[in-house]
Amino acid sequence: MVALTAWNKKDIKTIVDSEKFDLDFYLVENPDVKQSGLDPIVHYVLYGWQENRNPNENFNTEIYYNLYKNVIGQDENPFAHYIRNNENLYFFEKGLLQEYSYDSISNALNRLKKYPFFSSDDYLRMNADISSAKMSPARHALLYGIGEGREIFSKRSIVSFLGKECKHDIDYKISKCLTENEL
Repeated sequence: MVALTAWNKKDIKTIVDSEKFDLDFYLVENPDVKQSGLDPIVHYVLYGWQENRNPNENFNTEIYYNLYKNVIGQDENPFAHYIRNNENLYFFEKGLLQEYSYDSISNALNRLKKYPFFSSDDYLRMNADISSAKMSPARHALLYGIGEGREIFSKRSIVSFLGKECKHDIDYKISKCLTENEL
């Protein structure tokens, strides 16, 4: 059983009520939390923020804390402080894309994740040195990988996708020819 202070309880309530804590993201990025059996939000409030872990993909705990450490209460969680005071501002790492807006980066990240050639597993396999990065492979690829000239698409993913598309195109053309010849 973990002992929670009044501040901890207030911070947990603030974070839960905001619905801005991404449980799936937190557990994928921090598999040790799942193994601990501790509720992810409780873990973040008690330990995670002090270890510079992030509650979602768009909030960088370390950046926010360093900017506001003089006004965050001694026992107050930085993410809870952000929700209560600065929710209209964005605090996330921009990497090599400093001149781009939050919306532009978020849109590009969402597109990259859906792009058929991109695979997080392939990106990590091709760039093993980033396995300890505190961000998702897609975010790293967008913010750093492309600018650093890293491979972000595996040849296997490209060939697999193009093979499926070519097969689909051939099947379509054959069925179209058969239909036209049957008339």
